[in-house]
Amino acid sequence: ATLERLVDTTTACAVHLDDSGRLTPWHTAHLAELLEELAQERDRVGLPGPEAPEVPLAG
Repeated sequence: ATLERLVDTTTACAVHLDDSGRLTPWHTAHLAELLEELAQERDRVGLPGPEAPEVPLAG
């Protein structure tokens, strides 16, 4: 649910940027809040954070 809200907010930001060329303080704060919520959920379920080493992809 948090990831979906983050994507929706990101889309709203892109539309607003097309119209005005800048983000409002509300958009910036909402993005930061959702990113923090997503990080907390990641920690809660035990997924590695951004500091985890990269795993090479098969290919």
